[in-house]
Amino acid sequence: MDGPRKLNKWQFVGTVLGPGLIYAGASIGTSHLVQATRAGAMAGLGLLGVVLLALLLKFPFFEFGSRYSSATGKDLVHGYREIGIWALLLFLSATLLTGGFAGVALIRFTAILFAFVFGGSENLMAWVVGLSSAVVALIYFGGYRLLDKTMKSVLVVLAVSTVAATLASTPLINIQTIRMVPMMEGNLIVPLAFLLALVGWMPAPIEVSAWYSLWAVAKYRESDRVPSVSEARLDLMIGYFGSGFLALCFLALGAAVMYGAAIPLSNKGSVFSTQLVEMYSMTLGGWARPLVIVAVLTTMLSTILAVMDAVPRTISATVSSLRGSDLNGKEGKDTIFVASLLGLGVFSIFGNAVFVGSFTIIIDAATIVAFLTAPVLAMLNLRLVTSKSMPVEHRPSTAMRAYASLGIGLSVLFSFYYFAYRLSF
Repeated sequence: MDGPRKLNKWQFVGTVLGPGLIYAGASIGTSHLVQATRAGAMAGLGLLGVVLLALLLKFPFFEFGSRYSSATGKDLVHGYREIGIWALLLFLSATLLTGGFAGVALIRFTAILFAFVFGGSENLMAWVVGLSSAVVALIYFGGYRLLDKTMKSVLVVLAVSTVAATLASTPLINIQTIRMVPMMEGNLIVPLAFLLALVGWMPAPIEVSAWYSLWAVAKYRESDRVPSVSEARLDLMIGYFGSGFLALCFLALGAAVMYGAAIPLSNKGSVFSTQLVEMYSMTLGGWARPLVIVAVLTTMLSTILAVMDAVPRTISATVSSLRGSDLNGKEGKDTIFVASLLGLGVFSIFGNAVFVGSFTIIIDAATIVAFLTAPVLAMLNLRLVTSKSMPVEHRPSTAMRAYASLGIGLSVLFSFYYFAYRLSF
C-alpha cells in the first residue's frame, strides 16, 4: 500500500472517512435510543454529567485503536494476540456477548418498529426473518465497500432527523433538572444498575475500539492507502464525537417528552418501542411523527448493520490470529467469516423464536458486563500503543497516557463500588 500523502477534503472523504462513521453506526443504537432516552425519561437532564463523563473517559481507548491501526497497518485483534491468547479470548468473549446476545434484542426491537410502522405486527417473526436475512445478504454480497457507502447515507438521514426532532422539543425541556453529579437529596436519581448500564454502552463498549480497527484496516485495503495517524484520528473523532452529540440529543428528547409523563416506560420491548414513537408524536404533534419514525428506524438499522458485520469480522480475525496468519482486515469471503455471518443470522432468528422476558433487562445485563470488562480491555489498548511493536514517534504522549490511566482507575473504582453495592444486599 502507498504511504500517506496530503489529501484535500474530497479525497479524505473517499479514502479515509468511513471507519469512524461505521463506528458511529454501531454506537448510535441501544446506548442512544434506549439508554439515553430512558435516562432523560427518568431524570430529565439529571444524568447529563454521567453521559459527558463517559464520553470523555472512554475517548483515549478508541483513539488508541485508530492510532495503532494507522501506525502499524494492523488491527487490534492481532495486537491482542501479541499480548497473549488470554487477551485475545477475553476480547472475543466480550464481542460475542455484546454483538451476539444483545444483537438478538436489537433485531427484535427493530422488527417490532417495522411492524408498528408498516403493519404486520401479528406476524412479528416474518419481520425478524426478513430483517436478519436482508442484513446478512447486504454484508455478504456488498462487503466493506457497500457497508461504507450504506452507513454514510443512513447516518446523514439519522443526524438530520434526530437534530430536527431535538430542536422541535427543546422548549419542553425543564432545564432545572440539569445535574453534573447524579445526586438529589442524598439519593441516586436512578438505580445504580442503570447508571452502570448507561456508562457501559455510552457511547459504545470498549471492545468496539477493536471493531473500529478492523473496519479501518479493511478501508486501507479497499483504498490501497494507509492514512497518517492524524488523518485516522480525525476520522475517529468525527464518528466518536458525532455519536456523542447525538447521545445528548436523545437524552434531551427523553427529557422533553417523557420526563414526568403519567405513563411509565415499559420494560417490554413490544410496548417500549412503540411508546417512543407515540409519546414523541403526542407531545410534539402529528407533524413530528414521520420525523421521529425516520430517526428511530435509521438509528436501529445503522446499529444492526455495524454489529452484524463486526462480529463475523472479529471471529475471522481471531481465528486467523490464533493460526498465526495475518489477514488484518482483509476483505473477502473467507470460510470463517461466511460461516460466522450465517451463524449470527440464524442465531438472531432462533433467539427471537424463543425470546422470553424483558427487553431492557437483556440490554442492562449486556451493558453491565461491558462496564465491568472495560478496565481490562482499556489496559490492553494502552499496553499495545506503548509496546515495542508501536513506532516510537506514534506512541501517545505522557499527557495522553495519564489521561488514559485516569479513565482506567475510575473504571476500576466504579467496578469495585458496584460489587460492594451488590454484596450489601
